[in-house]
Amino acid sequence: MPSTAGGLAGLLLILAPGIWYELIRQRSRPGRGDSAFVEVSRILLAGVLVSLTALILLGGFRALDPRLLADPQALLSQPGYLAAHLGLVAWTVAWFLVLTMTIPAVWLYNTPGKNAHAEIRQESQWVSYFDRIPRRDAADQGLPPPEFTYLQVRTASGVLYRGRLAGYDNGLDLDARELTLGRPHLITKPVGEPWESLEPDGWSVVIIRGNEIKDIHVLNVVPDDGPAPARRRRVPRIPAHSRLVILLALELLALGQLAALGR
Repeated sequence: MPSTAGGLAGLLLILAPGIWYELIRQRSRPGRGDSAFVEVSRILLAGVLVSLTALILLGGFRALDPRLLADPQALLSQPGYLAAHLGLVAWTVAWFLVLTMTIPAVWLYNTPGKNAHAEIRQESQWVSYFDRIPRRDAADQGLPPPEFTYLQVRTASGVLYRGRLAGYDNGLDLDARELTLGRPHLITKPVGEPWESLEPDGWSVVIIRGNEIKDIHVLNVVPDDGPAPARRRRVPRIPAHSRLVILLALELLALGQLAALGR
């Protein structure tokens, strides 16, 4: 472990892009059950490689205009350089962080192994399809968010339940998760039997353990308050990997322009 403030800052600047790389990798690559040693090694290696790439790029722009960025040699050898050029050092660190946050994203989203049509979420799919995705889709279509959600749940024993979504756990552990169906239209269908309502008997909710559920059908109901609002015209989206390449190109172009203006 570094014993000085400068050494600690340097270590954090190396670790930050490695951690950012790992977070993006987990969202775009399926997990492999790696050991803690492998994950830490990957973070350190990615941090070093990304930091070196950013430093090489910054060094190239500084060669065009030495006043654009802080002098790394003077920063390490002259004790008073940091205090005398605090703004310039902060400016340099900011650009370093910008590049080290962009480079891993560009790399991961433009290399094989990324599924361009899906995203790996580090959360229960219940959270995604009961909340996040319906709200996002409604916003894309210019509609209000869903008023409520109806579910049809089939258990491992074959019993079907239908009802309004009343609550659910958001944990990843299926054994500890529970799903709650409530009124109105709380009905059930035992194996080989017709549908029957649970409401006349006074039942308010049905709580089903996650490990008992075989499949779930989801119906999101949008509020009907008169005529639907005008649909927002959908603008074609630039793919994420292309947006990241454009972002990195703009960052490098901005640095190049600043270096050209300073000459």
